[in-house]
Amino acid sequence: MCAHRRVFCYKLEADSRRYLLRYFVTVATQSDEFLHLPLEELNSIILEDELNVKSEEVVWEAVLRWVNYEPDSRWQHTVKLMGSIRLGLLDTQVQNVKDHPYVTGNEGSRPIIIETLKFLYDLEMIAQRDGEVATPEIARPRVPHEECMNSVEVFDPDTNQWTNLAPMRSRRSGVSCIAYHNKAGTDAN
Repeated sequence: MCAHRRVFCYKLEADSRRYLLRYFVTVATQSDEFLHLPLEELNSIILEDELNVKSEEVVWEAVLRWVNYEPDSRWQHTVKLMGSIRLGLLDTQVQNVKDHPYVTGNEGSRPIIIETLKFLYDLEMIAQRDGEVATPEIARPRVPHEECMNSVEVFDPDTNQWTNLAPMRSRRSGVSCIAYHNKAGTDAN
């Protein structure tokens, strides 16, 4: 994507980024170009809420693949990249991260692991008491692309039928609208 900036192809860059976020698993596991991403570019990608992954373990594995491509020069970046992974969503797999040599061999990873374990412990304790806990960055969910759609339907109560309308220009998730007594309201997540 960096090359696109040099020739002012901003739309191409935006389209490439959207593609990468949507098909991250395929790109991260099969593309050699992924291995050549600069650190800051990789970090900005894995920070994205729109990164399409079913599990944060996929993001961790992608980071490991990137680091392992040039381990001597990249292993020290593991801590920075760990800060962009939603480790609080790993649940039981957090042990695999905690015990990885790139993590155990780097003192800077300790605060991140401690924060994650503390969050998971607090979550467990609160769940037992029917309480509520604020969601920290390490556990903020990503937007699930599989649930996004661009279809629009309208319900006609006179005929008791749903009718498809023209699709929206972009896919959305968690959008609803209601009309009641000539008033409309929307809810978009």
